[in-house]
Amino acid sequence: MMVFEDCADAGDGWNYRKPLKDSRFLSIDGKFDFSVEYDGPLGVQWKITHYMNLPEKMSKNGIERVENVKEFKITTLIDMKKGSPRLEFKTFINNNVGEHRVRVRFPSFIPADTFFTSVPFYLQERNIRKPDLSRHAEVETGVYPNQGVIMIKDENNCLALFNKGLYEVVTIGVEF
Repeated sequence: MMVFEDCADAGDGWNYRKPLKDSRFLSIDGKFDFSVEYDGPLGVQWKITHYMNLPEKMSKNGIERVENVKEFKITTLIDMKKGSPRLEFKTFINNNVGEHRVRVRFPSFIPADTFFTSVPFYLQERNIRKPDLSRHAEVETGVYPNQGVIMIKDENNCLALFNKGLYEVVTIGVEF
């Protein structure tokens, strides 16, 4: 349900820019540890630690990443409380590599044409299909702002993510 994705980022602090030769890494392709931290009458907590071997930085030419790799560790605590309809995730990342972005992917498998993201004082409905913006000066990244709530739904199902610190959302297909 939760897959981390790492890609190179040749942009600046405000804008993501895909380098000419990108490399993509998924947490499901790497090593992980799983443990039950507690299992009691009021809830259970699981701990998943993903270990990914990622290139340590972009090359000097800015076109691709270097071949040297570092172990990149992502630790997630997942809480399920008795009587609650939701799971609570808390993720910790020791960011020891440069010029990259880490995204978390939650496939919904919900057939919908729109989704919602929170913006100040409003839930903005957005189309999942991207408009053709090829005539614009800046390359379209498909990234939308997110202020703490992302939701996708159809007539029977709904997936909502309530988050802190994830300020962008992208809708993509379910392929990994």
